[in-house]
Formats: sequence, structure tokens, C-alpha cells
Amino acid sequence: MTYKHLSYFNSISDSNARIIRKYLRYDTQLGTAEAEGHQDTLNRTSRRGQWLNRRPAEVLDFDHDGKRDLAWWFPPTAAGVDGTFEVRLSGGGTLVKSMGRLGDIPVPSDFNGDGATDLAVFIPGGGINHDTPTATQAFWRYCPTNYQSPSTACLDGSISTYQFGEREDVPLPGLDFDGLASTGHLAVFRPSARLWVWGPVASYNPSTARSVTVGDATTLVPLPGLYDLDNKTDIVGYDTATGKFHLVTSTSNWSTTIVRSFPASHDGGMPVPHAVPVPGMVAHLYSRSGLFVTYPPRLGLALWWPDTGFWNVMWNPANNDVRSSCQWGSPGDVPLGGIGSDHGVLLQPSYSRMTIYRSNDYSGNGTFYFRALDNLTCGSTSGVYAGVAKPRTIVHVVRDMTGDRLPEILLVNQDNSGEVRYMTSESNYTTMVSAAAGTHLAVLL
Repeated sequence: MTYKHLSYFNSISDSNARIIRKYLRYDTQLGTAEAEGHQDTLNRTSRRGQWLNRRPAEVLDFDHDGKRDLAWWFPPTAAGVDGTFEVRLSGGGTLVKSMGRLGDIPVPSDFNGDGATDLAVFIPGGGINHDTPTATQAFWRYCPTNYQSPSTACLDGSISTYQFGEREDVPLPGLDFDGLASTGHLAVFRPSARLWVWGPVASYNPSTARSVTVGDATTLVPLPGLYDLDNKTDIVGYDTATGKFHLVTSTSNWSTTIVRSFPASHDGGMPVPHAVPVPGMVAHLYSRSGLFVTYPPRLGLALWWPDTGFWNVMWNPANNDVRSSCQWGSPGDVPLGGIGSDHGVLLQPSYSRMTIYRSNDYSGNGTFYFRALDNLTCGSTSGVYAGVAKPRTIVHVVRDMTGDRLPEILLVNQDNSGEVRYMTSESNYTTMVSAAAGTHLAVLL
């Protein structure tokens, strides 16, 4: 099976998010007078700019067993040598592949449409052989995975190379612009021009690529995903200067822009540009086709105010601007999206829970707090003590790793050689599984 139609998140990896912040200054600018609301009681700067949106790839299934694998890219330590991909397969075994040079960006995705993730890198200028520093053309290189027998060899015996994009572009792997699981796409976002460019891998031709300009400023952060119901990627740019979302839906053939705005502030707190976008908030909403009623998933738009802890979510932004609002969290917390929404077809509406991670001091352990936000109502609350989570622990919500179609919480311990653990959805996030360890230099995919 393939996950492409079920993947309503995008596939932006940790490394891609770094590039986004490099070009777009994703960390919201704070003046001296504004900083107070972004620090906790120990005067530590909020981690929202450091950890929020450093999201691993949403779909990462190299052995095609329906479960997310764990993978890292170890960058090369010198010019002229390759880095190394290391994949811990959910079905057992490890896949190791040398690939990528200094300056390359790992972009794993399913490029050939066989349902299995392929290893790939994006080369942001400098020439395909990294020997032309002035060259601005970007290249994609991918190694098709033989998911029936994963190995260090590419499926067809060679690495495929495509020229697509420019030096400044943000690569966006894993998007689907035609709704066909059998088609992989190359896609980039160009900040200076507010330009999105994409095209299918199978009929690769840069001269016929589709492009759309979004927004009216160069302060956009790309947040693509499935916001309507046609299983095609919708384009969303979040403007960090105004706090507005610019949404261009596939159902309009990417020709009509919808601008969604949120309240200027909450409880006299900071203005909306200082709110934090929380990707991954999902709603399963009523849909009818003839006699058939389903509750398919779609992404919502969400902002969290770090000074007051208020959440605002638009569950159906492609069709209306109705918002849910709830206070949940405190300064210094880290908001997470995507917990508590089934990836399958449900027989009733359901919504992601508001989730925050809190660590109260430098030596203490962390706790995850959950609260339901059922349509327009603040719901019940719960908390889970994470005994191994520390203040410097990086936390992610990732795709199903165990086979129950619900997401897991991934924890990365920077102070212990990049040790990785995950909290299982089956246990309601009370069971911790030790997965593997990378290094503090490795890029978690």
C-alpha cells in the first residue's frame, strides 16, 4: 500500500526546516520589551524557535510495511567525501548508504511512486559535482529503494539526477499535486519571489513545471499539506510579519488565494505576529457523496500564543474561518500538533488534541499535557510524565511507528549522543521504547 493519500502532513525534515529558518528567519523577532513573555520562571529563552517545526519527515517507510522507520543522515566531515544515510527498519535490520556531500540537504521521499521511501539529497547550487561555486542551479539526486530486499544498492543500480530549482530554494519533498499515489513530485519554494514550483518526476521537464506565486511579502514560511478533500497538495504560506495564512487550494487549480486571519492578541498579550504556528492539527469532518457519508481527514490552521498559552485553530480553513479557541499552556512550553487523530475513516468527527511539552528546570524531567479541543469547546485534560525527557530534549510528533495508524511522540536526547526513544500511542503515551542512538552531529530524518 502507499501512504501518499493518507499523508495530510508535509514531509519537511529537520534539515529542511533549518534551511527554511536560514532564509526566512523563522524565529519570530523579539524586542527587549517583548521578551518577557517568551521566558519561563528560570529566565530561560523559550524553545519555540529552536524546536518547534523542526519536524522529521512525515512519511518514512523504506521497507513498505506500513510503519514509520527511523533514519539519520550523517553529514561528511570533509570536502570531497560522502555523508552516510542510516535507516533502522521497523521490520528489522539496518540500511546504510553513502550519499551526499557537504552542503547537501537530505530529502527522503517516494520519488518513483512504488510506495517505499527513497534516499535522496538536494544540492543547493555549486554544481552537480560540487566544483562550480558560482553555479546557482539546484539538483536532486535519489536512490530508489528495493523495498522487497533493502540493501545499499539502488533498485535500478544507479542514482538518478534531476536539475530542478535554484540555490535559494527550499526543497519540499513528499508532496502530491495530482492525487496519484504512483507519481512522485519535485517541488521547491523560492522565498525572494514567493514562488512555488513543482513537476512530476516521471515526466521530468523543468521547462513545463507548474508555478504559483503566493502572498505579498517575502516573510512566508511554507506549510503545504492536504487542507481540502481532493487528495492533492494545497499551498499554504504563513506570513511571520502579519500572522496571516495564505491558502491556495488544489480544488481551485491553485489559482485562488484565501487569506485567513486570527485575533490580534489574547488577554492583552502579544500581537499575532508573535504567535507560533502549530502544524499537524487534523480534523475528521463530515463529508457526503450521494448515499455515502465519511469523515476524511484534513489539516487545520493553528496558532499558539506563548505568552498567554492560547490556542486558536481553524479546522476547515479551505471552506470557512470558524475558529476554536482555548487556553492551554504557559510561557516556556513547546506546543505539538497531530496527537489524537486517527488516520483511518471514522464514523464520527474527531480532532487533534492540544499538546504541550513542559520541563520546569534544568535537571528535572519533562511532562506532556493533553487537552481536547472538540470543534468549538475546550475539553478534558490529561498529562503524561516522561521520565527520560530533559529540558534539552527535542520532541516530535511522527507518523505511526507501531501499526495502529496513530502517531507516536519521538524524543531525542542531545546530551546522550542523540539517543532516540518514542512514546507509543497504544499505551496512551505512557510506554517509552528505546529505539536507537545517532550522534549529536546526525540529522534526524
